[in-house]
Amino acid sequence: MTVYNFNLLLGFEPNGVDVAQAHRLKMFRKLGVETYFVFTHWPNSDQLDYFLSKGYRYNELIFAQLSFTDHLATEPILSSSEMEMLLGLEKSQQIDSSDEGQSYKLDNGEVIVFRYSKYYLDKVQYVDYFSEGYLLKRETYSTQKLVSDYFVLNYQNNQISAELGRRVYHNQDGSVAIEEIALKKKRYYIFNDSRLVTQEEFIEIFVNNLNLKEDDIVIMDRASNTDFARPLLEQSSGAKLGLVFHSEHTFGEQPFSYEYYYPVKYANRFDFMITSTKLQAEILKESFQKEGQQAPEIYTIPVGGLKSLQYTDQFRQPQKIMTASRLIYSKRVDLAIRAVVLAHQKGAHIDFSIFGQGIEYNRLEDLIREYSAEDYIHLKGYTKLDDEYIKHSTYLTTSVTETFGLTLMEAVGAGLSIVGFDVRYGNVTFIKDGENGYLVPFDGRNEQELVEDLAQRLVELSSKDVANFHRKSYQLAGSYLEEHIVELWNDFLRDQTSRKTIH
Repeated sequence: MTVYNFNLLLGFEPNGVDVAQAHRLKMFRKLGVETYFVFTHWPNSDQLDYFLSKGYRYNELIFAQLSFTDHLATEPILSSSEMEMLLGLEKSQQIDSSDEGQSYKLDNGEVIVFRYSKYYLDKVQYVDYFSEGYLLKRETYSTQKLVSDYFVLNYQNNQISAELGRRVYHNQDGSVAIEEIALKKKRYYIFNDSRLVTQEEFIEIFVNNLNLKEDDIVIMDRASNTDFARPLLEQSSGAKLGLVFHSEHTFGEQPFSYEYYYPVKYANRFDFMITSTKLQAEILKESFQKEGQQAPEIYTIPVGGLKSLQYTDQFRQPQKIMTASRLIYSKRVDLAIRAVVLAHQKGAHIDFSIFGQGIEYNRLEDLIREYSAEDYIHLKGYTKLDDEYIKHSTYLTTSVTETFGLTLMEAVGAGLSIVGFDVRYGNVTFIKDGENGYLVPFDGRNEQELVEDLAQRLVELSSKDVANFHRKSYQLAGSYLEEHIVELWNDFLRDQTSRKTIH
């Protein structure tokens, strides 16, 4: 049995789906399951580094384009001296050296820069070629050259920028396996037999070449506007196919949003679906019933887990409050700021820390300044949160949609009390009203009413003994220890291998 995960998505801000996929990989490793995570587009250096930072190893990644070459290895292997020899460079041509790489100047004035891998120290991952300060070419290496990116200079608004114009994927002998070109925001591929195919046609060929088997499992993490959805839905290998629901699937009174068009229309093509909370699993079944369709088998497996519960010997100051999230509008951190300001005006000596980055950062910074709240509300940016939770007493969430809430899980795992809106699915999973925190009624209320209610709850928590709230959070968090999540995945895999494919 092999498990294929589609896909590692590029071009978007880091998000909870990425974290969920990395956690799944860790669970599969513990179970000894052979699993791969697929890139359907070639990642640039920053994108690849991001996923490597999540713990992926090269031998667990499938790069769709490189599967058409004869390379067996994709990780950086060559040292700078080996790269010098490969490119015919002399030490005398070296003009700079640092922990990040080395630079060489050629007789014609062009500059070649070796870029070291952040995760394979002293191994060259990229070689950049510059002319008059402009990037002309980037080559990606393993044992040999994997990919060549060719850039063109774009002159616009009195500025010059280097934009990718062509990409070549090489075989081990340096020959061209396939060529990728970009035209009007669309991608095309040219094969050695002169076939020209679109990105969608290319992925269809790639999926067919995977040679999926009956005991394989394919997990889709997205189903809308993806180049792999149709090929996977149409494949007839017998491999089990399923979808993970990472977001709210309903839309207003509609049982399904546009994002889940494929799961509804082709429900009979799926062998399973996975939600992270029991409540969403129940509502998902109801949604299919409203559409007059039979739902596939639905499993509830949390998208994250806790290595252990976090305890502290230090006294928790009840006024220490925190939140952590991407700073985007749906998280409504502006309401959290307003609630803390109001609680402060009511006499609560609250110290509120906001962890995270995002497009709302500057607006939130302005809001804090507008209320002259810099002394007690702090934007902390991206920070490793492992040691931050236990420095606080209460976690405040103002997100209006949370299908699980990894930070909520981490907060209860550190024993924090929680205040948040009474919205599905994450809040009602991790907040037990009056036991480990407070659920603030949400539906049908205006922003001022929400802010006033939140502020009142914060005033209460900042001035009372919340030891019982903390104990209840620890009790609740015990169900999310990784040892339990591993067992859920093990039961799922065992169940799937014993089932017959439905399509």
